[in-house]
Amino acid sequence: MKLFKKLFNLFIISNIFILYLTNSGCKMYSGISINESNYYSDDFNKNFEIFESRIEELRNKYHIPSISAGIIKNDSLAWYKGFGFANIEDSIVPNKNTIYHIASLTKPFTSTLIMQLVDEGKVSLNDPVSKYGIKIKGLRKIKVKHFLSHTSGGKIWKSFKYSSGRFGKLEEIIEKSSGISFGENMLNRIIKPLDLQNTAPNYQDTLNFKLTGYNLQNYLNKLACCGAGTRSVDQDTAIAMAHEKIVGAELAGAEGLVTICPTCYVQFDVGQRLMAKQFEKTSLPVFVYPELLGIAMGIDLSVGFKMHTIKVKDFLEKVSS
Repeated sequence: MKLFKKLFNLFIISNIFILYLTNSGCKMYSGISINESNYYSDDFNKNFEIFESRIEELRNKYHIPSISAGIIKNDSLAWYKGFGFANIEDSIVPNKNTIYHIASLTKPFTSTLIMQLVDEGKVSLNDPVSKYGIKIKGLRKIKVKHFLSHTSGGKIWKSFKYSSGRFGKLEEIIEKSSGISFGENMLNRIIKPLDLQNTAPNYQDTLNFKLTGYNLQNYLNKLACCGAGTRSVDQDTAIAMAHEKIVGAELAGAEGLVTICPTCYVQFDVGQRLMAKQFEKTSLPVFVYPELLGIAMGIDLSVGFKMHTIKVKDFLEKVSS
């Protein structure tokens, strides 16, 4: 059990949990390893039931809508299961092809690109970052390896301090040493060779995303995104995506929509006024989660509610009666 607690602490993140157990000698808790002799044993299956219940317990504890979990054995997917819903309105259970924002889990991708360039002699880990036009005030001895290992702060190389911003500077080093964009490197060196058909640069990075050839709206629909990220590039697409979610909520019988994200709130509330120009009019009240907390605490939010595009008075009277 201790091993599994450590694994959960390491790999549980905002909306995805992926567990990779490689090599036939990888031990599971209770001394059970994945091999042909015990793969279908009663003890093994019982342990998996405990494993699955623990994932579901954590999903509920941290209010994670969707989790896809998998175990890799000898470079093959030996087991996977979806927990929760990838699309709550339509009760769609996630599977091995569900797309997630993986955020900082892309750092190994960047590290791989750097090491490939090192192998090709285009970058040295001991290169000063200033060689690539990167200047950090007060620090002149920072090298590529310091960015790569999060040791560029404090006493260089002697202390670890996580820095997503400085790690992100490696993108500039990759582009300048290779002569092509970060997105092109990612596609040509990782995504295409590994045939990662559902993987793409951040869709808000429009130039690099276009290199994939994916249809933006279809891709974002898989993400169940509110569409706000595309608003500055393609407002019609952004509104269409938000409209789909609003209609889905209404069809599911929802009388109101609550989001923890202020951007999603604007997209769904103000967006309904814009939707009316393209689609049938909707009037689903939308709230930001802190507003409900305020109501529960007896705070008068009447002034703020007047600023909502979709009127909330009838909904509030109904839930308070």
